[in-house]
Amino acid sequence: MPFGGIIPEQVDAEDALLAPAAVAGTAVSSGLASITVAGHDLATQAFSLGSNMGLTVAGVVALVSFLVAWITNDRSLDDFRDSRTNDADPEQYLVLGAPVVVLLNELIPAVSSAISGSTYIAAVVTVSVSAAFYLVAHR
Repeated sequence: MPFGGIIPEQVDAEDALLAPAAVAGTAVSSGLASITVAGHDLATQAFSLGSNMGLTVAGVVALVSFLVAWITNDRSLDDFRDSRTNDADPEQYLVLGAPVVVLLNELIPAVSSAISGSTYIAAVVTVSVSAAFYLVAHR
């Protein structure tokens, strides 16, 4: 691998297809972007879990992309441990936290308001969840 093993030489087709979906889903879910595909807004509710709770299409896309990348790359939490000390690596916290943040954003209105209420917070969430996806897909 070039660059000391940081960048993989080959990217799977699944990961190449899922990466834009994961980023777009997260960006819409966090309120950073508005995307319409074939006349359907990704911010519409896909599932309703009550009067104020539910999952948007964008949230489902982001979570499913993350899950498929995890499964197709045969990941485990041990992949994100510091090999020298066997302690949790900061990457492990990012990979664990990303789907949790997406779920909390989707299911808890106060969290959603806090994230979508600030462009900076929405950008940090989008970049962090996207980084976690790329860690799972390409590490």
